[in-house]
Amino acid sequence: MEKTEQEGELVLKDLCLICHVSPPRYRCPRCALRTCSLVCSQRHKRRAQCSGVRDPAAYVKRSDLATPAGIDRDFNFLVGVERHLDRAEQDILQRKLPPLEHVGPAKGARPGRPKAEGPLSSSIRRAGVTVEHAPKGLQRERENRTRWHQQQQCLSWTVEWIDDTSRRSLVSAFDTLTVREAYERVSLQESQRPRKRRKAEAMKVVPTEDVERSITDESTQAERSERASNASPDMHFYLLRPRTAGPDRVLIPVPSTTKLSDALRHRVVLEFPTFYVLPHPPHSLPAGFVSEAQPSNGFIPEPAEGVAISKNRSTSPSEESSQAADPPDEDKSAPSVPATDVQHILRMLAQDVGSS
Repeated sequence: MEKTEQEGELVLKDLCLICHVSPPRYRCPRCALRTCSLVCSQRHKRRAQCSGVRDPAAYVKRSDLATPAGIDRDFNFLVGVERHLDRAEQDILQRKLPPLEHVGPAKGARPGRPKAEGPLSSSIRRAGVTVEHAPKGLQRERENRTRWHQQQQCLSWTVEWIDDTSRRSLVSAFDTLTVREAYERVSLQESQRPRKRRKAEAMKVVPTEDVERSITDESTQAERSERASNASPDMHFYLLRPRTAGPDRVLIPVPSTTKLSDALRHRVVLEFPTFYVLPHPPHSLPAGFVSEAQPSNGFIPEPAEGVAISKNRSTSPSEESSQAADPPDEDKSAPSVPATDVQHILRMLAQDVGSS
């Protein structure tokens, strides 16, 4: 009798721990529970809230490492890592993201030796331009086509132009061109339409409303092209200064006859320069804009790099000391209203920056 009970107990232990009917065929990778079918495995996951995924950080005895089960566990872990990398590369190709950057030195490079500077970076450094790069994958980073033109031996900048109607245009221009000549390339780019596209549009039958809309768009485009090519002397060019502290956009006045290389020297650009073409002079800019020479709303611009501080002084140090020693007589009865001297504030800030 006792022998029969022991045999029954042994048989019960050898059955599936969920249904207790069939012998187990599978083992849970997470908790090593043995089940007989997919139904029992799913029931186990719901009851025990088990994920069923092997934990690669779980403790394993040293004696279990060189076993078939331990080798199989390590092999499955490496296969899973490779599968995740393949999925990441496919996701990058589908979403058109920049490729993954490989960590570590380049092949053939000596350890501890800095990477050689490319022709574009060295040319930008020699031109005296500070380029702040946007994060990978952003629109401005993908639009940047600035390169070193080997044939012309000059920089080919991607230049962003914004007119008074907030219309944005991107063109490529050599840094040897003047600002006006670079702006005229906007009209040249809009006038050069692909022949295949014009032929397809000529053969395509479109409704009357689309024809009228296309005629209107072409007339508007022609007007804008004519405005860009025949830029009147009343149009003023401004270089946008990025990442300023004030709420208004700080514009740097640039003469139309200035070369791009001279306009960008000792300046900071975000990926590529941005120019505003406005009919307003620097002293009467519209709301939301402020000239670098005329700060507003408490914003005080920093002096440009490479510009001597003594050039901004209107008086000599001896005159300043004499003015400080002999202050003008003040009427004590009248209320004292401090006068704001912008140039004096700029000089004081420049001296503080130079001394620090």
